[in-house]
Amino acid sequence: MCRCLLIFLVWVSFIHGIISIIYFVSNGIWKERKNKKVLSIRLSQFFDHYLKGEKAPLWMTEGIPATEDGKTLKYELSTD
Repeated sequence: MCRCLLIFLVWVSFIHGIISIIYFVSNGIWKERKNKKVLSIRLSQFFDHYLKGEKAPLWMTEGIPATEDGKTLKYELSTD
């Protein structure tokens, strides 16, 4: 899992600019099912946008401020 995430982050930063997925929680973040699901959906949406040409989700176009973290996931696709 860590190697895939590292490759993803390097690819994003060099090819498409930086998209940061940061989680501020204690140890064992990837052991929780909901956290794995969030990362899986976001990675799928990212690659769908850049490789398949689908619309970008709101979390990529607008971002999620720290004050809204956990309240909204912004999986919806943007209208642009």
